[in-house]
Amino acid sequence: MRTEASRKSVNKVPPSLSIIIVNYNTTVLLKKCLASVLSNEGEIAREIIVVDNHSSDGGPASLKERFQDVKIIENQSNLGFSKACNQGLALAIGDYILFLNPDTTVPDRTLDSCMAFIHEHQDIGALGCRLLNGDGSLQPSCADFPYLHKIFLDHLLGWKCFPKTMRKKCLLKHWAHDRTREVDWFLGAFMLARRSLMERLRGFDEDFFFYGEDLDLCYRIRQTGWKVVFFSEATVFHVGNSVWENARISLVYDALLKFYRKHFSLWKYVVLKALVLLRRYS
Repeated sequence: MRTEASRKSVNKVPPSLSIIIVNYNTTVLLKKCLASVLSNEGEIAREIIVVDNHSSDGGPASLKERFQDVKIIENQSNLGFSKACNQGLALAIGDYILFLNPDTTVPDRTLDSCMAFIHEHQDIGALGCRLLNGDGSLQPSCADFPYLHKIFLDHLLGWKCFPKTMRKKCLLKHWAHDRTREVDWFLGAFMLARRSLMERLRGFDEDFFFYGEDLDLCYRIRQTGWKVVFFSEATVFHVGNSVWENARISLVYDALLKFYRKHFSLWKYVVLKALVLLRRYS
């Protein structure tokens, strides 16, 4: 028997929004995420595609039982975030694609407001929104592109001799996220984009296994002339980014180096690699 939530997802018209969620051993959180998405009221016809990267927590079986209208792709190994997203993209039929993390919950009307905004602004290629921690505090989600001078500035302004007001003025990540504006890039926990653009760019770069894929995609979107915009009027709760252990930081550094090797000159890559090595072993 279908649950009430699953019945709400049945659409009589082709979906205009395809929601793609990649799961890897986060099934408990994913169920909360799906429930929040399906409970969003509104007129938007949507489909949900879950790509499971060979989870060992019984994910696909339990999802099929509870969410019968959700399309589920079951991979036989962990293919990484980027490749899994692209698998979902290949099946999606909506005009817009929402890449959504499984550790998010989406408040009511969030999907409607984001879809209305990106549809009204035809120069936007990708749209992000406010991310909040579980306690309701702001989770910084936007940043400038990590050009070398920005990396140096970020490091220098971290010194206590510089007042907080200067850091807030100079570094985007210290911005209050209180107004809608164009940004360089934002975290991919909630990324709404046009399917035609994603297909033109061939989705995420699959060389990025985990981390860096959102940075790279936003960079390529802006390189093609489209805008990347932070939409302050919509909010999503996101569990991630609360703990930054050494192993996770190391993966982020590796992704940053890959990004530099792809988009910048060799000497800049070498300088960044030296900085990363100094940071790792200092």
